[in-house]
Amino acid sequence: MPSFSIDLAGACIRVSLLHGRVRALCRDYLSEGVPALHVRTTQVEIDAERDGPQWSDDYLETLAVYRKIAEWLPSCERMLVHGAAVAF
Repeated sequence: MPSFSIDLAGACIRVSLLHGRVRALCRDYLSEGVPALHVRTTQVEIDAERDGPQWSDDYLETLAVYRKIAEWLPSCERMLVHGAAVAF
């Protein structure tokens, strides 16, 4: 299971994956720090993110990792916010 560490909101997080997409998305946040959290994904967790057959396991794993990190961050007085803006 490939793994790597990222620095997110001032916290080092170790991530172990079944697929490689998350690492590519996190390439700007790679860290050598000491992890405060270790996120591991399983096929069961990936399947729990599925709401239709059109999504790949690679993509669904990104949701499972995001969910675990977002649920953990409040315990260290941080939060993850997803945002987007559109200008017309």
